[in-house]
Formats: sequence, structure tokens, C-alpha cells
Amino acid sequence: MQIPAWQSDLTLWRHAVALDAASGVARSNLGAALTADRRYEDATRELEQAVALRPGYAEAWNNLGLALAPQAGRLPEAADAFRRALAVRPRFGEAWNNLGVALATQGETERALVAFAQATVADPSSAEARNNLGLALAGQGRVREAAVEFQRALALNPDFLQARRNLDQAERLLR
Repeated sequence: MQIPAWQSDLTLWRHAVALDAASGVARSNLGAALTADRRYEDATRELEQAVALRPGYAEAWNNLGLALAPQAGRLPEAADAFRRALAVRPRFGEAWNNLGVALATQGETERALVAFAQATVADPSSAEARNNLGLALAGQGRVREAAVEFQRALALNPDFLQARRNLDQAERLLR
């Protein structure tokens, strides 16, 4: 009888919300599934309910930021959502990285650099944060430091193609 609910993340979390509409965790996970399905406005509605139900749930704030970021003109709100996640859980590496991306996209390179550095401290195993830190450093002309970060990203994930490309480009510039 439960098999239809388990067809996908979307059907599972819709079912969970139908069973307990006051569950901030279920609404957050439904919002994340909607974001993965690129249904950003629907995701935002679910995630706004999730953070209202459970304002101390850092993952819900992070998921809200991820749903807001791709929507036109909503990047500042996304950055605020990532900051709220970090206010709840200061060592949330993914939220630091996401904040860095939002700031970099808005042209706030210094603040993005700080966020990416915090992401690597909070989660030293994040190859994505290392790569993003490298990109931020390269954007400031600090190519040698960027190359080190790309190397660290590849040490964490040898199959990380973007980090490999970034390292190759940095090494060309250093020759």
C-alpha cells in the first residue's frame, strides 16, 4: 500500500506532508524535492511554511535559499536565507558555500571569499567549497593560491572535472 508514496522524493514528501501538515521537516524535504524538479515558486511556498513551522531548522533555511536563488531578482533573499541557516548552525559548510555563491553572483567578491573560506573550515571535505574558494581567489588575481585550492579540491574528489579544468587554466596562467 505504501509503494505509490515511494515512487520519488516528490511523491514521498507530498505523502508525508499530507499525513502531517505541521511537520517542518517534511515540508522542507518537499521543498527540496520541488527545487530539484525546478519548481522554484512551489518550493519557495513549501519552504516558507517549513521555516515558519520550525525556525530553528537550519536545513530548511538553506533549502529556502536554494529555491530562491534561481528566481529572478531574489538572490538577496536567498543570501538572507543562507545567513539565517548559519545563525542557527554556524558550522554548516553547505550553507557557507551557498552564501558564497550568492554573494559572488551579486558581485560581492570579498564577502564571497570570506564565505568560501568559512565553508572550507566548517567542512574540510567539501571539494566544491575548495573549488569555489579557488575561483574567488583567481577572480582577485591570486592565481597561485587558487591553484592550491583547485589541487585540494581534486585531492578530495579526483573526478571533479570543473576543478581539473580550473587547475589546468590556473597552471597555464602561472607559466
